[in-house]
Amino acid sequence: MDIRQLRAFSKVYERKSFSRAAEELFLSQPTISAHVASLEQFMEVSFFDRLGRGIQPTQAADVLYRHCKTIFDALDQAETEIRLLSNKVSGELVLGGSTIPANYLIPSLLNSFLLRYPDVSISLIQGDSREIVNQILLGNISIGIVGARENVPELEFVALFDDSLIVLAAPDFLRAYAPPFTLDCITRMPWIVRQPGSGTQLATESALQAAGFSPRMLRVLSVVDSTEALLRFVRCGLGIAVSSKLAARDYIQRGELVALDVPELQFHRSFYVVHNPQRHQFPVIRFFLNYLIDTVSQPASLPVK
Repeated sequence: MDIRQLRAFSKVYERKSFSRAAEELFLSQPTISAHVASLEQFMEVSFFDRLGRGIQPTQAADVLYRHCKTIFDALDQAETEIRLLSNKVSGELVLGGSTIPANYLIPSLLNSFLLRYPDVSISLIQGDSREIVNQILLGNISIGIVGARENVPELEFVALFDDSLIVLAAPDFLRAYAPPFTLDCITRMPWIVRQPGSGTQLATESALQAAGFSPRMLRVLSVVDSTEALLRFVRCGLGIAVSSKLAARDYIQRGELVALDVPELQFHRSFYVVHNPQRHQFPVIRFFLNYLIDTVSQPASLPVK
């Protein structure tokens, strides 16, 4: 058993594919298969069941992978901390972002951070706020930026910045309706909404409930899984939606969407950086956390399109 075999096994386990593991490790598929076969022969156990064209990890694979993660984490920690002795911050940083941060904030932040620390590599995972929080709990993501604060005692949430949420519609769509656009009026219109678990959707439901209106009574025409899809649906005149002002700014400036004056649904929500303080904080994680808090908490530093 050697480290190359363990890395090959771990990548196959993660990707559920010998071919995808080979691509990511820049090795041939026969080499990956040989590494796994050597491990199976040494341990006298099968790690993967071959099911048609797919594979399924066995219970033995689950056990080995759990220990492999511990081994690789310890090796990464040793490498990163040794490099830190030479005043270098390096290593892989796995970030998670809900839709708005992942598309409209994180890219510009990473550009500045990587210019400062070029030996860092970044992996970005996108999901809704609840998915990102769950992945941090599982240890698959080091740091997340999300649009909703969950009641999870193990995790630490730090507010980064506020964004306005506004009601949007296409100008042509509004011609079928007479102002004023009261809350009672717009709740009878067709709606485009984000999927459950989205920070935007959670904030919208809270605002409706605070105004005495049940979100279940909305005429939901479509549920979409991204902010960009939501904005495009609304631009085509399919209905109205609540969205981030930051995300909708270009559409509004081009006149493709307009913001409705609905006092009950003019509100702000916070974005948070979230991490698990109980897990070991590699230097690159500590540096990026400090960078986020120092940079994003300054309103002038937010990206402007």
